[in-house]
Amino acid sequence: VRRQAHVSLRNCLHGFHGSTMIAPASEGIANIFERSLLLASGSKSSGTTAPDGTKGAVEVLYILNALKDCVPLMSSKASSNIVKYFKTLIELGQPIVTRNIMNILYAICTSPTSEVVAEVLQDLLCSLALSVSAEGKSAEDIIFRSRVIHVVTKKVYSLNRDVCVVKLPTIFNALG
Repeated sequence: VRRQAHVSLRNCLHGFHGSTMIAPASEGIANIFERSLLLASGSKSSGTTAPDGTKGAVEVLYILNALKDCVPLMSSKASSNIVKYFKTLIELGQPIVTRNIMNILYAICTSPTSEVVAEVLQDLLCSLALSVSAEGKSAEDIIFRSRVIHVVTKKVYSLNRDVCVVKLPTIFNALG
């Protein structure tokens, strides 16, 4: 049921693409994501009932699964706002969260319709590269991260070459 809901959401965004409705629809999705993050953190303003935020953490994983299909179709402002949160989520060091974020990044950077600010992607790319060296995972995980880093670097380069040139040494040093 959840997967079908994600597909329906993606289809709606696809239908809105190129119209004036894409911005409000994208903002609505971004707001849901932000509320889920508040719930996961156990914020008093979020109204969470679980003291440890586990219900919220599961909600964030569900939202991340939906975002994989949605972010490439969202407006530039909303998708950039969502991607900004990914840096904090990567820093948590939770493999399942990091893997979901990498899947979203891969989808964003391989989609011809995605619109994200280059600086936001570059900042996240640096965090991702640093997490590779800090976590030292399996060969499969490193290969997947390398693919994601490759497509993100290509996307950033195509969006803003200067940003890529400035930060590229940081990425290589982190991976080295």
